Amino acid sequence: MKTTRFFTAAVFALGTFFAFGNEALRVEITKTDITCFGQANGKAELYIAGGAQPYAINWNNGQTTSEILELRKGTYVVTVTDAEGNSVKDSVKINMPAPIAVGYSTPRQTEVANFNSDMNISVKGGTPWEVEDKASMYMFRLNDKSYYENPEKLEDGIYKLTVEDARGCKLSMNVNLQVQLENEPIVQKETEFNGFGNVKMTVHPIHLVIEQQQKTFTHNYN
Repeated sequence: MKTTRFFTAAVFALGTFFAFGNEALRVEITKTDITCFGQANGKAELYIAGGAQPYAINWNNGQTTSEILELRKGTYVVTVTDAEGNSVKDSVKINMPAPIAVGYSTPRQTEVANFNSDMNISVKGGTPWEVEDKASMYMFRLNDKSYYENPEKLEDGIYKLTVEDARGCKLSMNVNLQVQLENEPIVQKETEFNGFGNVKMTVHPIHLVIEQQQKTFTHNYN
């Protein structure tokens, strides 16, 4: 009698183990957003646990792998089905930063620390560096150079001005540049700079060229 009860209890416990031994099917998605405006280099990676293997993976873009690459901006939905027919659905949103944009003749001067200067332009978009005072910061280059020992001695004329953000996204434009000491008349080229004054760079637009994803987009300004 005791043997029969023990055998019955053992069978019930074993059946319970097989009935409830598998964890519930679950999924988790990690992502990498797009680096620069206009690119398609987003990524989504799927982690699957529980359920019964093998798993069937179906994304709404037709892919069937746990990692999908070269994604454009948008929402990607995945359905995972295990060997017992249980399904779980999840989604991920791939974001893209706004394009870098430059505005001319703005009332607020933009500080360009690497040139010890101010420019009469405003910059927004992209992914700027965040500094302590919460201001957005970009890297500026003139004719592909990020540093001039004596920026006040730059000649007036046409320069290639490049704005670069924290992710390496770039906006390049040809500009007509005038260089002067802050609150002073246009500096005479033979005047020696004492190293303490700030340089004012007055920027006049010619045209913009956005360099992204091996494509060139041109915006003409009146």
